[in-house]
Amino acid sequence: MASTTTPGRKPHIHAHADSSKYEYSSSGTRQEGDISIWIGTWNLGAADPFSDSRGLMDDADTSRMVRHLVPVGYDLYVLGVQEGVNENVYFAIQAYLNRNPQLLRYQRKELRNDKVVLPNKQAPTDAVFDAVRGRGDGAFMGTKFTGMAVFCGDHVAADVQVLRAGLHKFNIASGSKGGVAVALKIKHSTLCLINCHLDARNDTYRRDQIRLLNTNLGKVMGHPYFDLTQQFHHVVWMGDLNYRIVKMDATEVCRLLTEDRIEELHDRGDGLLNDRKQGIFEGFKEPDKFHNFYPTYKKFPLRGHVDMDDPRWPERVYRVLYKEPFYKGGQVKKRVPGWCDRILVYSTPMRNSDLVAEKVPCPFIQGRWVDNYQSINDGVGMDVSDHSPVTCTMLLKFVRPAMTNIPGGLAPDGLGAYTDLRPSVRLQGPSYAGGPHGPVTTVLTLFNMVWAYFFPKTPVTFV
Repeated sequence: MASTTTPGRKPHIHAHADSSKYEYSSSGTRQEGDISIWIGTWNLGAADPFSDSRGLMDDADTSRMVRHLVPVGYDLYVLGVQEGVNENVYFAIQAYLNRNPQLLRYQRKELRNDKVVLPNKQAPTDAVFDAVRGRGDGAFMGTKFTGMAVFCGDHVAADVQVLRAGLHKFNIASGSKGGVAVALKIKHSTLCLINCHLDARNDTYRRDQIRLLNTNLGKVMGHPYFDLTQQFHHVVWMGDLNYRIVKMDATEVCRLLTEDRIEELHDRGDGLLNDRKQGIFEGFKEPDKFHNFYPTYKKFPLRGHVDMDDPRWPERVYRVLYKEPFYKGGQVKKRVPGWCDRILVYSTPMRNSDLVAEKVPCPFIQGRWVDNYQSINDGVGMDVSDHSPVTCTMLLKFVRPAMTNIPGGLAPDGLGAYTDLRPSVRLQGPSYAGGPHGPVTTVLTLFNMVWAYFFPKTPVTFV
């Protein structure tokens, strides 16, 4: 069962808060046939909490840390890492998952070109697409990376295939910034997961990077004429998006945190709201944040346990005055805290499944159910960097409408997608492409059909 709390003070829920945001939704509870997915994003700040003088810590020591981050009992686990320096975090998580009391076994999916259903013909067969690597802050002697790992339980392995993996690095001077994508076929649906690290330079630059990733990863992951959101039933976009709290200075942000006015910070200051007005992440939804989902950046690394009943706790957590490294000018700057680390979800209207945030009992309001989307504010090893990890548990639910009065097995409206579950029917819906394991259901063929209608002489092929 997922953890529903993070260590720290119990936030005060103000009377003016919109109670409708916390209404229970049965669609977010686990039911038979669902695929449960844990998703996490963590900027490690070029640090490694899982090593000591002997190298990787033993399983007992790493388990004491991982348990704050990863709950047991899910079918799939996906972790996106930014500013990683080695894969110890992946090793620690896999070891922890395989020590579960249910005796479930988990394997890490290989993101190598010759191990996927639809390899990229333009890349070497042994190419591995699990990380964007480069130098930068904290990694001049070596490299750091933006990467992703997928762990699949043996009990659902027959339903999960890696279609393709790909990556995009912004440029040679961007260090490890860029994005990694993994496309999965889960039963009859497709899910594309993107982990990215964006630049904090300015809003315009960041928006351009988001557009670049959507376009260029779309080319890498499928068809060159379509963005990511046009090629898969569901898209999960996670990572360090470098969103700050805007229209407020650091002093005001800390004051609102001290007064428990977290809702006001969400409504007034989230930089993502500004980007949405510019058409960025159009159609994407973010699960409702947990009540103690405090800004995830910029924090004091190795801050240790903080007494969050202390009214001055924000001053002990957030580094609002920051001296740049000498190679960036060495100036002292003010850093406004922000929700840099996010998990966003997009689902195409034509689909045969729903991807929803899992609902869990709210530990702060009796009788309420809330999305299990939270920042990990405390815990052994969770303070290794200036970011807090962020996690969300999700459920992939499969729509099974009755065939009664549906001529030809089609859905009653143009936005639905019917999935025929009869054993004699191998595939339903449009086909992604042929592969060694058979066709793959997705929406891409529908777009190709429209393209071919208007441009009948234009070949549409996969690369």
